[in-house]
Amino acid sequence: MSYASIVECKHSLICFADDPRRRPKQIVDVGCGLGGTSKYLAKKYGATCHGINVSPVQAQKAQALAAAEGLADKVNMNDAACTR
Repeated sequence: MSYASIVECKHSLICFADDPRRRPKQIVDVGCGLGGTSKYLAKKYGATCHGINVSPVQAQKAQALAAAEGLADKVNMNDAACTR
């Protein structure tokens, strides 16, 4: 995937706010870190976000942060390796 296609994909997310029928319902956040993007998208779109991170410590911390913000039902963080 080229940088241009990544930018185009990212910009297409902005358009979801304009059309409720196109808003994402499920989002996978690969390399979620502490879950900032997942929490933002869960709040903005009401989507359920599934975060994946190679660090179990970060995944646990991200889940705790989401719960502290009242998003435990919308944000689910897991640790897993993302390999073929």
